[in-house]
Amino acid sequence: MIKDIFRSDLNWLTFYLLLVLSWIGVIGANASSSNSGYKSFKSIYGADFWIGLCRQAQGFEDWELLLSAWVIMSVAMMTPTLLPTLKTYKDLIVGGAGSSTGFYFVLGGFLSVWFGFSIVLSLFQAFLIEETLIDGNGVFQNEGFKALFLLIAGLYQFSGLKENCVSQCRSPLAFFMQYWETGSFGAMKMGLRLGLICLGCCWALMSLAFVGGTMTLGFMGLATCVMITEKMPQMGRYVTKPLGTLLIGAAAITALRILEQF
Repeated sequence: MIKDIFRSDLNWLTFYLLLVLSWIGVIGANASSSNSGYKSFKSIYGADFWIGLCRQAQGFEDWELLLSAWVIMSVAMMTPTLLPTLKTYKDLIVGGAGSSTGFYFVLGGFLSVWFGFSIVLSLFQAFLIEETLIDGNGVFQNEGFKALFLLIAGLYQFSGLKENCVSQCRSPLAFFMQYWETGSFGAMKMGLRLGLICLGCCWALMSLAFVGGTMTLGFMGLATCVMITEKMPQMGRYVTKPLGTLLIGAAAITALRILEQF
């Protein structure tokens, strides 16, 4: 009994340690890039780590740097949205269905999907840098691209795929009842499926980093809160479509600013 309690506590300790470390990376990157609070953060991993992470990438030659930034950002933003699902899995462990080892495989499978998406976005960002389409903060310099990304993200909020994915995110127990598989491999498969569902729900909002700023603390904090709220069983139903309307409105305002320049 004591051993089971210890394993349960270790699961959550690992989860929150991963979450804290990822946000330390985000905050440290922002502090270093703005030279504000840099001295306090450089002692965590060393000055060279923060200088390497926060220097402006030059394109494909710095692809590993971009990938590291996107992985940190993905873990920091998406891990909190998995909390209700992991809590449900832990409840199933108490009922004898899952296992403490399976907890890590579910989490690992979920993060593997976002690691793959980080590869795609880091390559895309490297291309944008090579073409001088984004500034040092990873933001589109062309207002037309900003409007386009806002419009795509807004319209996606009304799509059937978005509704299907977010509804599954809001009902973790129903997900496990439908897709339950035993063993570590089964837990990994469930984690991968959860990651794909989450990706289907949030990819467009994550892509708005090219509008709000990649590795920008303000954008990341706001987007994380929005995605967590959107996945709440009750409150989330009142977020998805109004958020879509807001994004489409922001796209229209951005487009109007472009027209005013002519």
